[in-house]
Amino acid sequence: MEGEKIPVYMHSAAYAREHGELEQYRSSLRVNIACKNAIEEAVRDNFDGMHLKEDAAKAVVQEYGAERVAYILADTVRYKDWDRRFSRDTKSWVESIPIVAAPDSTGMDRSERYVVESHPTVLNGFISLARKEFARAKEEKNQEILKSFLESGKDSCAILQLKQTEETAQECFMNYKWLRDHGKEPQMEHYDVVYTGRLYSGTGLEDLFVQFNLFRPDDFTGHSLSVSDIVALKQDGVVSCYYVDSVGFCKLPDFHLENYLKNAEMLLEDDLSMVDGIINNGSKEKERPSILEKLKNMPEPVPTSRPAVRREERGLE
Repeated sequence: MEGEKIPVYMHSAAYAREHGELEQYRSSLRVNIACKNAIEEAVRDNFDGMHLKEDAAKAVVQEYGAERVAYILADTVRYKDWDRRFSRDTKSWVESIPIVAAPDSTGMDRSERYVVESHPTVLNGFISLARKEFARAKEEKNQEILKSFLESGKDSCAILQLKQTEETAQECFMNYKWLRDHGKEPQMEHYDVVYTGRLYSGTGLEDLFVQFNLFRPDDFTGHSLSVSDIVALKQDGVVSCYYVDSVGFCKLPDFHLENYLKNAEMLLEDDLSMVDGIINNGSKEKERPSILEKLKNMPEPVPTSRPAVRREERGLE
């Protein structure tokens, strides 16, 4: 689990040198390379010539963390953006992952050192499996935060923000009237719990709106509190939820966090074979498509930009 403890360094060597962060840069680079090697090993060990095992990505994600594995995979696909063997869905997903160019003093892009060299079609299948693990890990974290909020013996608040998916794209930043006009209600399955903390006496909803726009806590990872977010309050042991509306807040009497938490484990366990980054959307008995058939039917790639040329290993910056 050491790899998961070292954060992904999101700046270049030049930036690290200028800001006295070379050790963080070097540590992250080493782990990036180790993660790349682990991905290649997982692909080799879990591909039988026809299919990848369903848990092919699980150990790598557990060892290196969802953020780093996603970073390495996204960097690989972007580096090989000319390769048509990566699906449109994969390339669309990659656009949501922030990548930072990492040139050294000679101009060499050190991100080349952690480009995964597995066969693109098989790697595309591995990415689908990894995305399922990312979704599972995120949902488990959601549950942990939510459980902490519900079990807190003190007055507390929680901030919920919409997940960035195709299903929630239309709902993002829309007011409550828009939802009702379209026959919708806020659903906990569409939200991530991005913050939970102490609710001090006398703090109201408007106070929280100001706090999470102008004086955001250091451990708050979401965007500024906005329309379509949900604020949950626990006061004297009673939980109430409020939709952030265009003006003010709308109480959600039927938005029950406790019920969601009870059902969450079943949602995670269902649909182990439907690999598309969405939890619980099909039967686990569904037959997996053969990667071998995809290999046979895929056209030969025609480079339209820089080829994935590997350079000799060099020392860390």
